[in-house]
Amino acid sequence: MVAALLTYAIAIWQAPDLLDQMLIRDPNIKPAEALTAQHNARLLVVSLGGALAVVIGLLYTARNYRLSHRGQVTDRFAKALERLGSDEMYVRIGGIHALEHLMRDSADHHADVLEVLVAFIRNRVPRARRDDPEWPFISGRPALPRETEADVQAALTAIGQRPDRPHRERQTVNLSGLHLQRAALMAAHLQGAILIEVDLRGAFLIEADLQAAHMHRAQLQGADMTYAQFQGAHMYRAQLQGADMRHAQFQRAGMNQAQFQAADMRYSRLQGAHISQAQFQGADLVGADLQGVYMPEAELQEANLAGANLPWAYMPRANLQGANLVGANLQAALLAEAELQEANLAGANLQEANLCGAQFCEPDGSRAALHLPDEALIDAYIDNTTVLPQYIRDRLERLRQPRDGGSDQSMSGREDRGAAP
Repeated sequence: MVAALLTYAIAIWQAPDLLDQMLIRDPNIKPAEALTAQHNARLLVVSLGGALAVVIGLLYTARNYRLSHRGQVTDRFAKALERLGSDEMYVRIGGIHALEHLMRDSADHHADVLEVLVAFIRNRVPRARRDDPEWPFISGRPALPRETEADVQAALTAIGQRPDRPHRERQTVNLSGLHLQRAALMAAHLQGAILIEVDLRGAFLIEADLQAAHMHRAQLQGADMTYAQFQGAHMYRAQLQGADMRHAQFQRAGMNQAQFQAADMRYSRLQGAHISQAQFQGADLVGADLQGVYMPEAELQEANLAGANLPWAYMPRANLQGANLVGANLQAALLAEAELQEANLAGANLQEANLCGAQFCEPDGSRAALHLPDEALIDAYIDNTTVLPQYIRDRLERLRQPRDGGSDQSMSGREDRGAAP
Protein backbone atom coordinates (compact mmCIF):
# COMPACT_ATOMS: atom_id res chain seq x y z
CA MET A 1 0.00 0.00 0.00
CA VAL A 2 2.85 2.41 0.92
CA ALA A 3 4.65 1.60 -2.34
CA ALA A 4 1.49 2.29 -4.32
CA LEU A 5 0.99 5.66 -2.63
CA LEU A 6 4.65 6.58 -3.18
CA THR A 7 4.39 5.66 -6.87
CA TYR A 8 1.23 7.72 -7.18
CA ALA A 9 2.93 10.76 -5.57
CA ILE A 10 5.92 10.48 -7.93
CA ALA A 11 3.56 10.21 -10.90
CA ILE A 12 1.81 13.41 -9.83
CA TRP A 13 5.11 15.28 -9.38
CA GLN A 14 6.65 14.02 -12.60
CA ALA A 15 3.48 14.34 -14.64
CA PRO A 16 4.49 17.62 -16.33
CA ASP A 17 7.76 16.13 -17.57
CA LEU A 18 6.16 12.86 -18.62
CA LEU A 19 2.99 14.19 -20.26
CA ASP A 20 3.80 17.56 -21.72
CA GLN A 21 7.58 18.07 -21.96
CA MET A 22 7.53 19.75 -25.37
CA LEU A 23 5.02 22.34 -24.23
CA ILE A 24 6.73 23.09 -20.91
CA ARG A 25 10.31 23.36 -22.35
CA ASP A 26 9.33 25.50 -25.28
CA PRO A 27 11.60 28.60 -25.06
CA ASN A 28 8.78 30.77 -26.34
CA ILE A 29 6.30 29.72 -23.68
CA LYS A 30 5.46 32.21 -21.01
CA PRO A 31 6.07 31.30 -17.34
CA ALA A 32 2.37 31.61 -16.55
CA GLU A 33 1.46 29.22 -19.36
CA ALA A 34 4.13 26.74 -18.20
CA LEU A 35 2.73 26.79 -14.67
CA THR A 36 -0.77 26.27 -16.02
CA ALA A 37 0.38 23.31 -18.13
CA GLN A 38 2.15 21.77 -15.14
CA HIS A 39 -0.94 22.24 -13.02
CA ASN A 40 -3.19 20.70 -15.66
CA ALA A 41 -0.87 17.72 -16.11
CA ARG A 42 -0.79 17.04 -12.38
CA LEU A 43 -4.57 17.51 -12.21
CA LEU A 44 -5.02 14.93 -14.99
CA VAL A 45 -2.91 12.39 -13.11
CA VAL A 46 -4.82 13.11 -9.90
CA SER A 47 -8.14 12.64 -11.74
CA LEU A 48 -7.01 9.39 -13.33
CA GLY A 49 -5.74 8.14 -10.03
CA GLY A 50 -8.99 9.08 -8.32
CA ALA A 51 -11.01 7.32 -11.00
CA LEU A 52 -8.83 4.24 -10.68
CA ALA A 53 -9.27 4.29 -6.92
CA VAL A 54 -13.04 4.53 -7.32
CA VAL A 55 -13.06 1.58 -9.74
CA ILE A 56 -10.92 -0.50 -7.39
CA GLY A 57 -13.20 0.46 -4.51
CA LEU A 58 -16.29 -0.55 -6.45
CA LEU A 59 -14.76 -3.88 -7.43
CA TYR A 60 -13.75 -4.49 -3.83
CA THR A 61 -17.23 -3.55 -2.61
CA ALA A 62 -18.86 -5.79 -5.22
CA ARG A 63 -16.61 -8.67 -4.20
CA ASN A 64 -17.48 -8.18 -0.55
CA TYR A 65 -21.17 -7.96 -1.45
CA ARG A 66 -21.02 -11.20 -3.41
CA LEU A 67 -19.25 -12.95 -0.57
CA SER A 68 -21.71 -11.55 1.95
CA HIS A 69 -24.69 -12.41 -0.28
CA ARG A 70 -23.38 -15.92 -0.82
CA GLY A 71 -23.00 -16.33 2.89
CA GLN A 72 -26.53 -15.05 3.46
CA VAL A 73 -27.93 -17.39 0.80
CA THR A 74 -26.09 -20.33 2.30
CA ASP A 75 -27.41 -19.37 5.72
CA ARG A 76 -30.97 -19.11 4.33
CA PHE A 77 -30.59 -22.52 2.71
CA ALA A 78 -29.35 -24.11 5.93
CA LYS A 79 -32.14 -22.59 8.03
CA ALA A 80 -34.78 -23.70 5.52
CA LEU A 81 -33.42 -27.25 5.64
CA GLU A 82 -33.69 -27.21 9.42
CA ARG A 83 -37.36 -26.24 9.16
CA LEU A 84 -38.11 -29.14 6.82
CA GLY A 85 -37.18 -31.55 9.59
CA SER A 86 -39.60 -30.04 12.09
CA ASP A 87 -42.48 -32.03 13.56
CA GLU A 88 -44.79 -29.03 13.12
CA MET A 89 -46.66 -28.72 9.84
CA TYR A 90 -46.55 -24.91 9.74
CA VAL A 91 -42.78 -24.90 10.32
CA ARG A 92 -42.24 -27.28 7.41
CA ILE A 93 -44.45 -25.16 5.17
CA GLY A 94 -42.44 -22.09 6.16
CA GLY A 95 -39.24 -23.90 5.24
CA ILE A 96 -40.67 -24.83 1.84
CA HIS A 97 -41.67 -21.23 1.14
CA ALA A 98 -38.19 -20.10 2.17
CA LEU A 99 -36.67 -22.55 -0.30
CA GLU A 100 -39.07 -21.38 -3.00
CA HIS A 101 -37.99 -17.75 -2.53
CA LEU A 102 -34.36 -18.81 -2.44
CA MET A 103 -34.73 -20.66 -5.74
CA ARG A 104 -36.18 -17.53 -7.32
CA ASP A 105 -33.48 -15.25 -5.88
CA SER A 106 -30.44 -17.43 -6.56
CA ALA A 107 -29.98 -19.23 -9.86
CA ASP A 108 -26.87 -20.89 -8.39
CA HIS A 109 -29.05 -22.71 -5.85
CA HIS A 110 -31.81 -23.66 -8.31
CA ALA A 111 -30.75 -27.29 -8.73
CA ASP A 112 -30.02 -27.76 -5.01
CA VAL A 113 -33.43 -26.47 -3.94
CA LEU A 114 -35.24 -28.52 -6.59
CA GLU A 115 -33.53 -31.73 -5.51
CA VAL A 116 -34.34 -31.02 -1.85
CA LEU A 117 -38.02 -30.41 -2.64
CA VAL A 118 -38.29 -33.62 -4.68
CA ALA A 119 -36.55 -35.59 -1.92
CA PHE A 120 -38.88 -34.05 0.67
CA ILE A 121 -41.96 -35.15 -1.29
CA ARG A 122 -40.64 -38.65 -1.84
CA ASN A 123 -39.88 -38.95 1.87
CA ARG A 124 -43.28 -37.66 3.00
CA VAL A 125 -45.62 -39.34 0.51
CA PRO A 126 -46.63 -43.03 0.64
CA ARG A 127 -46.31 -45.29 -2.35
CA ALA A 128 -49.28 -45.52 -4.68
CA ARG A 129 -51.41 -48.64 -4.90
CA ARG A 130 -52.97 -49.88 -8.07
CA ASP A 131 -56.51 -51.11 -8.53
CA ASP A 132 -55.22 -53.64 -11.01
CA PRO A 133 -55.58 -57.43 -11.11
CA GLU A 134 -51.87 -57.64 -11.80
CA TRP A 135 -51.21 -56.09 -8.40
CA PRO A 136 -52.58 -58.56 -5.84
CA PHE A 137 -54.47 -57.23 -2.83
CA ILE A 138 -52.55 -57.29 0.42
CA SER A 139 -54.72 -57.34 3.52
CA GLY A 140 -53.96 -55.30 6.59
CA ARG A 141 -52.53 -52.32 4.76
CA PRO A 142 -53.42 -48.90 6.22
CA ALA A 143 -55.71 -46.70 4.17
CA LEU A 144 -54.00 -44.07 2.08
CA PRO A 145 -54.93 -40.39 2.52
CA ARG A 146 -57.61 -38.99 0.22
CA GLU A 147 -55.99 -35.54 0.11
CA THR A 148 -52.42 -34.38 -0.38
CA GLU A 149 -50.86 -33.10 2.86
CA ALA A 150 -50.42 -29.32 3.09
CA ASP A 151 -46.62 -29.41 3.25
CA VAL A 152 -46.43 -31.80 0.30
CA GLN A 153 -48.81 -29.55 -1.64
CA ALA A 154 -46.59 -26.55 -0.90
CA ALA A 155 -43.57 -28.44 -2.22
CA LEU A 156 -45.47 -29.50 -5.35
CA THR A 157 -46.50 -25.90 -5.98
CA ALA A 158 -42.92 -24.70 -5.56
CA ILE A 159 -41.72 -27.28 -8.08
CA GLY A 160 -44.51 -26.58 -10.54
CA GLN A 161 -44.02 -22.80 -10.41
CA ARG A 162 -40.21 -22.79 -10.33
CA PRO A 163 -38.29 -20.39 -12.61
CA ASP A 164 -37.69 -21.60 -16.14
CA ARG A 165 -34.00 -22.56 -15.95
CA PRO A 166 -33.71 -26.02 -17.56
CA HIS A 167 -29.96 -25.57 -18.06
CA ARG A 168 -29.58 -25.25 -14.28
CA GLU A 169 -31.29 -28.54 -13.43
CA ARG A 170 -29.09 -31.57 -12.89
CA GLN A 171 -31.93 -34.09 -12.64
CA THR A 172 -35.41 -34.57 -14.07
CA VAL A 173 -38.26 -34.20 -11.61
CA ASN A 174 -39.07 -37.77 -10.54
CA LEU A 175 -42.29 -38.42 -8.63
CA SER A 176 -42.84 -41.96 -9.87
CA GLY A 177 -44.98 -44.33 -7.86
CA LEU A 178 -46.20 -41.73 -5.36
CA HIS A 179 -49.69 -41.35 -3.90
CA LEU A 180 -50.69 -37.79 -4.85
CA GLN A 181 -54.46 -37.98 -5.03
CA ARG A 182 -56.23 -34.63 -5.50
CA ALA A 183 -52.94 -32.76 -5.74
CA ALA A 184 -53.20 -29.21 -7.11
CA LEU A 185 -50.84 -28.75 -10.04
CA MET A 186 -52.58 -26.00 -11.97
CA ALA A 187 -50.33 -24.48 -14.65
CA ALA A 188 -47.43 -26.56 -13.32
CA HIS A 189 -44.27 -26.80 -15.42
CA LEU A 190 -43.46 -30.51 -15.50
CA GLN A 191 -42.09 -30.99 -19.00
CA GLY A 192 -40.30 -34.32 -19.25
CA ALA A 193 -41.11 -35.22 -15.64
CA ILE A 194 -40.99 -38.88 -14.63
CA LEU A 195 -44.42 -39.77 -13.26
CA ILE A 196 -44.52 -43.50 -13.89
CA GLU A 197 -47.26 -45.27 -11.89
CA VAL A 198 -48.05 -42.08 -9.98
CA ASP A 199 -51.51 -41.83 -8.41
CA LEU A 200 -53.04 -38.49 -9.44
CA ARG A 201 -56.68 -39.50 -9.16
CA GLY A 202 -58.86 -36.43 -8.79
CA ALA A 203 -55.86 -34.15 -9.25
CA PHE A 204 -56.12 -30.62 -10.64
CA LEU A 205 -53.92 -30.34 -13.71
CA ILE A 206 -55.65 -27.40 -15.38
CA GLU A 207 -53.30 -25.82 -17.94
CA ALA A 208 -50.43 -27.95 -16.67
CA ASP A 209 -47.50 -28.47 -19.03
CA LEU A 210 -46.59 -32.16 -19.13
CA GLN A 211 -45.07 -32.30 -22.58
CA ALA A 212 -42.86 -35.37 -23.08
CA ALA A 213 -43.62 -36.51 -19.52
CA HIS A 214 -43.24 -40.20 -18.69
CA MET A 215 -46.58 -41.34 -17.29
CA HIS A 216 -46.74 -45.08 -17.98
CA ARG A 217 -49.51 -46.71 -15.94
CA ALA A 218 -50.29 -43.40 -14.22
CA GLN A 219 -53.65 -43.19 -12.45
CA LEU A 220 -55.52 -40.06 -13.51
CA GLN A 221 -59.12 -41.13 -13.00
CA GLY A 222 -61.39 -38.15 -12.42
CA ALA A 223 -58.56 -35.65 -12.81
CA ASP A 224 -59.25 -32.17 -14.16
CA MET A 225 -56.89 -31.81 -17.12
CA THR A 226 -58.66 -29.08 -19.09
CA TYR A 227 -56.33 -27.16 -21.40
CA ALA A 228 -53.38 -29.25 -20.21
CA GLN A 229 -50.51 -30.01 -22.58
CA PHE A 230 -49.40 -33.61 -23.07
CA GLN A 231 -47.73 -33.34 -26.48
CA GLY A 232 -45.29 -36.19 -26.92
CA ALA A 233 -46.10 -37.62 -23.49
CA HIS A 234 -45.57 -41.33 -22.82
CA MET A 235 -48.80 -42.65 -21.30
CA TYR A 236 -48.80 -46.39 -21.97
CA ARG A 237 -51.66 -48.05 -20.07
CA ALA A 238 -52.52 -44.82 -18.25
CA GLN A 239 -55.85 -44.78 -16.40
CA LEU A 240 -57.94 -41.74 -17.42
CA GLN A 241 -61.48 -42.95 -16.78
CA GLY A 242 -63.87 -40.09 -16.10
CA ALA A 243 -61.15 -37.46 -16.45
CA ASP A 244 -62.00 -33.98 -17.73
CA MET A 245 -59.72 -33.40 -20.72
CA ARG A 246 -61.61 -30.72 -22.61
CA HIS A 247 -59.32 -28.76 -24.93
CA ALA A 248 -56.32 -30.78 -23.75
CA GLN A 249 -53.50 -31.38 -26.22
CA PHE A 250 -52.15 -34.88 -26.84
CA GLN A 251 -50.47 -34.46 -30.23
CA ARG A 252 -47.97 -37.26 -30.91
CA ALA A 253 -48.53 -38.71 -27.45
CA GLY A 254 -48.06 -42.44 -26.91
CA MET A 255 -51.16 -43.80 -25.17
CA ASN A 256 -51.37 -47.42 -26.25
CA GLN A 257 -53.78 -49.47 -24.13
CA ALA A 258 -54.80 -46.40 -22.14
CA GLN A 259 -58.22 -46.30 -20.47
CA PHE A 260 -60.49 -43.37 -21.42
CA GLN A 261 -63.89 -44.78 -20.48
CA ALA A 262 -66.48 -42.03 -19.83
CA ALA A 263 -63.80 -39.35 -20.14
CA ASP A 264 -64.78 -35.86 -21.27
CA MET A 265 -62.48 -35.13 -24.22
CA ARG A 266 -64.51 -32.54 -26.06
CA TYR A 267 -62.42 -30.43 -28.42
CA SER A 268 -59.23 -32.16 -27.38
CA ARG A 269 -56.40 -32.45 -29.89
CA LEU A 270 -54.87 -35.86 -30.57
CA GLN A 271 -53.32 -35.43 -34.02
CA GLY A 272 -50.77 -38.12 -34.72
CA ALA A 273 -51.20 -39.77 -31.31
CA HIS A 274 -50.64 -43.52 -30.88
CA ILE A 275 -53.65 -45.00 -29.08
CA SER A 276 -53.76 -48.62 -30.17
CA GLN A 277 -56.03 -50.96 -28.19
CA ALA A 278 -57.20 -48.03 -26.06
CA GLN A 279 -60.57 -48.08 -24.30
CA PHE A 280 -62.92 -45.19 -25.11
CA GLN A 281 -66.28 -46.72 -24.22
CA GLY A 282 -68.76 -43.95 -23.47
CA ALA A 283 -66.14 -41.21 -23.89
CA ASP A 284 -67.23 -37.78 -25.12
CA LEU A 285 -65.07 -36.74 -28.09
CA VAL A 286 -67.35 -34.11 -29.61
CA GLY A 287 -65.34 -31.82 -31.88
CA ALA A 288 -62.08 -33.59 -31.07
CA ASP A 289 -59.27 -33.46 -33.62
CA LEU A 290 -57.88 -36.95 -34.31
CA GLN A 291 -56.32 -36.31 -37.68
CA GLY A 292 -53.84 -39.04 -38.57
CA VAL A 293 -54.34 -40.76 -35.23
CA TYR A 294 -53.03 -44.33 -34.91
CA MET A 295 -55.63 -46.36 -33.03
CA PRO A 296 -56.00 -49.92 -34.33
CA GLU A 297 -58.29 -52.17 -32.31
CA ALA A 298 -59.51 -49.22 -30.24
CA GLU A 299 -62.72 -49.77 -28.27
CA LEU A 300 -65.12 -46.89 -28.94
CA GLN A 301 -68.49 -48.44 -28.16
CA GLU A 302 -71.13 -45.80 -27.39
CA ALA A 303 -68.51 -43.05 -27.69
CA ASN A 304 -69.69 -39.63 -28.82
CA LEU A 305 -67.65 -38.53 -31.85
CA ALA A 306 -70.13 -36.02 -33.24
CA GLY A 307 -68.31 -33.47 -35.37
CA ALA A 308 -64.95 -35.10 -34.67
CA ASN A 309 -62.15 -34.68 -37.20
CA LEU A 310 -60.62 -38.05 -38.18
CA PRO A 311 -59.15 -37.70 -41.70
CA TRP A 312 -56.41 -40.25 -42.40
CA ALA A 313 -57.07 -41.92 -39.06
CA TYR A 314 -55.68 -45.47 -38.88
CA MET A 315 -58.41 -47.50 -37.18
CA PRO A 316 -58.41 -51.10 -38.44
CA ARG A 317 -60.51 -53.47 -36.34
CA ALA A 318 -61.77 -50.56 -34.22
CA ASN A 319 -65.00 -51.21 -32.36
CA LEU A 320 -67.44 -48.34 -32.99
CA GLN A 321 -70.66 -50.15 -32.17
CA GLY A 322 -73.32 -47.70 -31.10
CA ALA A 323 -70.96 -44.75 -31.48
CA ASN A 324 -72.28 -41.32 -32.40
CA LEU A 325 -70.50 -40.27 -35.61
CA VAL A 326 -72.95 -37.58 -36.67
CA GLY A 327 -71.11 -35.09 -38.86
CA ALA A 328 -67.76 -36.75 -38.23
CA ASN A 329 -65.04 -36.32 -40.85
CA LEU A 330 -63.65 -39.76 -41.71
CA GLN A 331 -62.22 -38.83 -45.08
CA ALA A 332 -59.50 -41.26 -46.17
CA ALA A 333 -59.64 -42.98 -42.79
CA LEU A 334 -58.70 -46.65 -42.66
CA LEU A 335 -61.57 -48.53 -41.05
CA ALA A 336 -60.86 -51.98 -42.43
CA GLU A 337 -62.64 -54.66 -40.41
CA ALA A 338 -64.06 -52.03 -38.08
CA GLU A 339 -67.31 -52.78 -36.26
CA LEU A 340 -69.94 -50.10 -36.87
CA GLN A 341 -73.15 -51.87 -35.92
CA GLU A 342 -75.80 -49.41 -34.67
CA ALA A 343 -73.42 -46.47 -35.08
CA ASN A 344 -75.07 -43.19 -36.05
CA LEU A 345 -73.45 -41.96 -39.27
CA ALA A 346 -75.81 -39.13 -40.18
CA GLY A 347 -73.88 -36.53 -42.16
CA ALA A 348 -70.57 -38.36 -41.75
CA ASN A 349 -67.92 -37.91 -44.44
CA LEU A 350 -66.57 -41.29 -45.60
CA GLN A 351 -65.06 -40.13 -48.87
CA GLU A 352 -62.06 -42.27 -49.85
CA ALA A 353 -62.33 -44.15 -46.54
CA ASN A 354 -61.14 -47.75 -46.57
CA LEU A 355 -64.10 -49.84 -45.42
CA CYS A 356 -62.92 -53.24 -46.61
CA GLY A 357 -64.18 -55.85 -44.21
CA ALA A 358 -66.02 -53.27 -42.09
CA GLN A 359 -69.28 -54.38 -40.50
CA PHE A 360 -72.21 -51.97 -40.71
CA CYS A 361 -74.63 -54.64 -39.52
CA GLU A 362 -74.70 -58.27 -38.47
CA PRO A 363 -74.49 -60.87 -41.26
CA ASP A 364 -78.25 -61.33 -41.02
CA GLY A 365 -78.83 -57.59 -41.49
CA SER A 366 -79.73 -56.87 -37.86
CA ARG A 367 -78.24 -54.06 -35.74
CA ALA A 368 -77.59 -51.97 -38.84
CA ALA A 369 -75.82 -48.63 -38.60
CA LEU A 370 -78.20 -45.69 -38.37
CA HIS A 371 -78.70 -43.02 -41.02
CA LEU A 372 -76.14 -44.57 -43.31
CA PRO A 373 -76.33 -42.29 -46.38
CA ASP A 374 -75.63 -43.62 -49.83
CA GLU A 375 -73.60 -40.53 -50.66
CA ALA A 376 -71.26 -41.22 -47.76
CA LEU A 377 -70.33 -44.61 -49.21
CA ILE A 378 -70.32 -43.92 -52.94
CA ASP A 379 -66.67 -42.79 -52.92
CA ALA A 380 -65.49 -45.11 -50.16
CA TYR A 381 -63.45 -48.25 -50.74
CA ILE A 382 -65.74 -51.23 -50.23
CA ASP A 383 -65.20 -54.88 -51.09
CA ASN A 384 -67.19 -58.09 -50.84
CA THR A 385 -66.12 -58.55 -47.22
CA THR A 386 -67.76 -55.27 -46.20
CA VAL A 387 -70.93 -56.18 -44.32
CA LEU A 388 -73.70 -53.81 -45.41
CA PRO A 389 -77.47 -54.04 -45.25
CA GLN A 390 -78.61 -55.54 -48.54
CA TYR A 391 -80.72 -52.51 -49.43
CA ILE A 392 -77.65 -50.26 -49.08
CA ARG A 393 -75.58 -52.56 -51.28
CA ASP A 394 -78.35 -52.59 -53.90
CA ARG A 395 -78.54 -48.80 -53.86
CA LEU A 396 -74.81 -48.45 -54.28
CA GLU A 397 -74.92 -50.71 -57.32
CA ARG A 398 -77.63 -48.55 -58.88
CA LEU A 399 -75.87 -45.28 -58.00
CA ARG A 400 -72.54 -46.37 -59.44
CA GLN A 401 -73.85 -47.51 -62.80
CA PRO A 402 -74.64 -43.99 -64.14
CA ARG A 403 -71.28 -42.73 -62.89
CA ASP A 404 -69.49 -45.49 -64.81
CA GLY A 405 -71.16 -44.64 -68.12
CA GLY A 406 -73.63 -47.48 -67.93
CA SER A 407 -70.93 -50.14 -67.97
CA ASP A 408 -71.45 -53.28 -65.96
CA GLN A 409 -68.86 -52.45 -63.29
CA SER A 410 -69.57 -53.78 -59.84
CA MET A 411 -67.94 -53.09 -56.49
CA SER A 412 -65.04 -55.30 -57.43
CA GLY A 413 -63.49 -52.30 -59.22
CA ARG A 414 -63.18 -50.47 -55.90
CA GLU A 415 -62.25 -53.68 -54.23
CA ASP A 416 -58.76 -53.53 -55.78
CA ARG A 417 -58.29 -49.87 -54.92
CA GLY A 418 -59.32 -50.40 -51.34
CA ALA A 419 -57.22 -53.47 -50.75
CA ALA A 420 -54.17 -51.53 -49.69
CA PRO A 421 -54.41 -49.33 -46.59
